[in-house]
Amino acid sequence: MFQNNLKHLLTNLSSQTPLTNFYNSTFGRNENTVYALSFCPAYVAAQDCQVCVQYASYYITQYCPNQRKAIIYYVECVVRYANYSFFSTEDQDPGVYWSSSISFYDPDRLDQVLANTMNGLITKAAFGSSTTKFATGEAKIIGSRQLYSIMQCIPDITECVCRNCLQLALANLQHNTYGKEWGLVSKANCQTRYGLVAFYDVVIPPAEPSAAPPPLKPSSVMVPQRN
Repeated sequence: MFQNNLKHLLTNLSSQTPLTNFYNSTFGRNENTVYALSFCPAYVAAQDCQVCVQYASYYITQYCPNQRKAIIYYVECVVRYANYSFFSTEDQDPGVYWSSSISFYDPDRLDQVLANTMNGLITKAAFGSSTTKFATGEAKIIGSRQLYSIMQCIPDITECVCRNCLQLALANLQHNTYGKEWGLVSKANCQTRYGLVAFYDVVIPPAEPSAAPPPLKPSSVMVPQRN
């Protein structure tokens, strides 16, 4: 019964998430109740968000069959489910990171500008609205080289939980992607990303989701959660 409820709930995620880039819901009763959540960063267009959530909803059950809780990370989205309510709560999942294979020629300078810029964005993102918590920032590194960065939390958490998540994400980003030309850390409740080429125009999702483009194959990392 739990797996049937999970399948029903995951089917709804790809149609609902692109409306606001975030969706959570429950389905079932008692020990067979399923709680599920999906999230796309603000810079991901509605069509790409929909496709990503479709992929994630499929592969989370393929990689973790018969599990009671799991989370899957893609660059463009996160999908998570459990047999207990995790909505609006702090989460200790370590998350994942991606980075460029190319190093910037002055990594210390890049790290300094990155820290200064993103520390300034944490409060701005954390004190967003109940529907959107994100902030973007640009800063000069050296000469004409520019830093582009974004910090974002899922909208149903508090300012304090958002701030804590972003602080941990920034620490992970600096440690794991030091000196790289772009890097991204995705956690259960937040995401932070930077690059030397503009990767965002923040997209306001349309009132209704657009038709999905041909399937894509985003890079992904799936993390089955411990009991």
